[in-house]
Amino acid sequence: MKNIVPVHLHIAQSGNTGRIFITAFIPLFLLSLHFLRMGNYGLFLSSLALPFFILSLGKWSLLWVILGELTALAIWMVTTFQLLDERILLGLPWVRLFLILLSVIAITAFSIQKLVKWWQTMPKPARMLPFWTSLSTGILLLVIHWKSGMSLLLAERFFPGLWPFQILMMVFYAGFIIQRLADPAQTAKTRRGIWMLFSIVFFLQFALGLSITEKFLQTGEIHLPIPALIVGGPFYRGGGFFMTILLLVTILLSGPAWCSHLCYIGALDNVFADRKKRPRPLPINIRQNLRLFVLILTVAIAVALNMGGFSVAIAGTLAIGFAGLSILAMVFISGKTGYMFHCTSVCPVGWITSVAGKINPFRIRINNQCTDCQVCTMACKYGALNREDILQRKPNISCTLCGDCIGACPHDALEYRFPGLSPNSARNLFLGIIVTLHTIFLAVARI
Repeated sequence: MKNIVPVHLHIAQSGNTGRIFITAFIPLFLLSLHFLRMGNYGLFLSSLALPFFILSLGKWSLLWVILGELTALAIWMVTTFQLLDERILLGLPWVRLFLILLSVIAITAFSIQKLVKWWQTMPKPARMLPFWTSLSTGILLLVIHWKSGMSLLLAERFFPGLWPFQILMMVFYAGFIIQRLADPAQTAKTRRGIWMLFSIVFFLQFALGLSITEKFLQTGEIHLPIPALIVGGPFYRGGGFFMTILLLVTILLSGPAWCSHLCYIGALDNVFADRKKRPRPLPINIRQNLRLFVLILTVAIAVALNMGGFSVAIAGTLAIGFAGLSILAMVFISGKTGYMFHCTSVCPVGWITSVAGKINPFRIRINNQCTDCQVCTMACKYGALNREDILQRKPNISCTLCGDCIGACPHDALEYRFPGLSPNSARNLFLGIIVTLHTIFLAVARI
């Protein structure tokens, strides 16, 4: 499968990097001084940072710089009219001010014209996937910031007013990682890297919230970061379905991909499973029945604790005990069998995602180029591919749409499917959704 977007970018090869950067930097630097004078440090840093992204990210990121300068042009025009109107009404001199602002407008317009011309000469990528993904990420983060009623963006909690800068950083992070994920040869490595990054940020924030300041905690209260509590917690508390609803919304959008991209503990199971290169999973029916049993047991214990009036300390001790057993399972079973035993055989949330995930239309299928070589079985840490699955030309129910098998197949025999879309379009759509979700989860405060 060909790369969806080019990895070697035109900017670095053009020989005009310095000239293009200066062309973009000057008007945005002038805009940053305007925001600094206003005391808006978030927009000040954003204006300074924006031109630097054209140095390494490609055509889609240059489009963001152009949009930023178009915004700057509109701001300067509005500012010019406002200041001139104010000075004329007050009878103050206005000609020099007008000439200065007119010069800034001219510089910005000149820069836009140059950047657009250069953008048009760049090689056209197969798709503008990074741009649309980063755009959806930015819009959703803006909505979250404005509508949440609390400071979900971590930067805003510690440095009020810096939320534009954090959103800009996450916008380009989304574009950068999807550019790598879109290359099948880099999908597995990139997915595991950003998944582990999310897990580290998640638990580091939890530790800092316990040890330094409650500002790191979303509600200011401690919630144990144990996946089983997503199911059992509401039954014990008699309410508090936020995480359960979030899980279900994620399943609707991306199917079972929670278990391969968004779960804060699954990345650890993957680390231990990677110790063995040839997975030896239990039969799928045993794994599914075992997870279902753990799910029913989790709910039953939570209901019993609620009805019996047991304290939070006792419930928390049981939850921590379950987490400890889960980690032992990762170390001693996942590490020795080469497949993610905890995620595919023990975690009750995993049963929900694998079953409820079938509501979502995304699928991975095996096309007629398959030679039954079974190389893909070694890439799958979820036990979703065995000889029988390959002969049936589809992974079994434990597939989490991770996509590792696609890059591992030497015959391009595995592909994403979505009704009405080509395999490449289906993969692009899936990656866009999952990267947007991952980036939002990474950006907002949690716990």
